[in-house]
Amino acid sequence: MLIITSPSDVDDPTLQSILRQRFEQLAEYGCPISDLARFHVVRPEDDVTALLTNPVDGSNDPPFEWIEDHDGWFEAPIIIDDTGFGHVYFIPDHEDTNPELLFLCRRHASKKDDHRPG
Repeated sequence: MLIITSPSDVDDPTLQSILRQRFEQLAEYGCPISDLARFHVVRPEDDVTALLTNPVDGSNDPPFEWIEDHDGWFEAPIIIDDTGFGHVYFIPDHEDTNPELLFLCRRHASKKDDHRPG
């Protein structure tokens, strides 16, 4: 997976825009973004086994807090501890994406901003 440390790490303008917004939101906390979250882009060749299994109970229930459809990209965060630290995965809505992961995203995604306050 591609690890993102800046919106400029990606070429896709839609993904850059989403990342800029997330980085601005997290900057408001006044600490390094890496203390709050890690951002990843899932690529076709990546092993996504960990994203298909819930780490709490080993089930096939989505491990994500939510999945948001950004018209071409799915955003899927996983909070991993009580501090709120998490990993945010950006999954391309593309035929080359792992079919199980793509199915999971399409099935559970809400459209941009439908499910959480601004």
